[in-house]
Amino acid sequence: MRRDVASLALLDTVLIVAEFDREARGARSGVPARQRNGRVWRPGRCNNQRVHGPPVNESQPSRKDIAMSVPTTSALTRPVSVAETTPAPPPPSTSPRLVAAVVRGQRIAVPCPTGWCVVDHAAENLTDLSDLAHYGARISLPVPQFSGGPEHVLIAYMAQWPFAQDEHRGLPYVALEACDSGDVTEIRKTAGRAFADQALAHIVAFASLVEQLPEERA
Repeated sequence: MRRDVASLALLDTVLIVAEFDREARGARSGVPARQRNGRVWRPGRCNNQRVHGPPVNESQPSRKDIAMSVPTTSALTRPVSVAETTPAPPPPSTSPRLVAAVVRGQRIAVPCPTGWCVVDHAAENLTDLSDLAHYGARISLPVPQFSGGPEHVLIAYMAQWPFAQDEHRGLPYVALEACDSGDVTEIRKTAGRAFADQALAHIVAFASLVEQLPEERA
């Protein structure tokens, strides 16, 4: 049995050498390497080595080409704008802070919404703590007059009587005056939104009237 195996191995070696010799002669004559049963036979390789595997595709990209086609980390990183990196400034604080106030000549500390209150409470000398009030900056709409300067209408400002014992428990509101007459209406949020919608509609209607006028000569 061993002798038969050795004889077969010797025969296989002789066949490989003969095939290699034929392929070498074909390479010298310009004939390309042959392909059989998924095996590529290439002449000129040392030790009669066979290359096993699928047919070689010369158009396939190499590892170097594949590595060059993969985007780098810097290519995947997009530039970050300043707006994304810079945090937005915080809004004005509406929380009350303790400030000095004077009641019957006594200096005390009271909470004050410093985000909108413009009153210098230390400059006042109140007779009772319930008289302390917070007022914000006034806004108004100047209306041209036929004679004289404009008249300010729709005067509004934030207001609060924090120590008043009323139905609103000292909550802030918008003080509204139709004209500078001192007749103030307390506007809460729901009523204020409704009045703002009416005011905007009035302005739109006024703008429509203006657009109907002929153009002025230069």
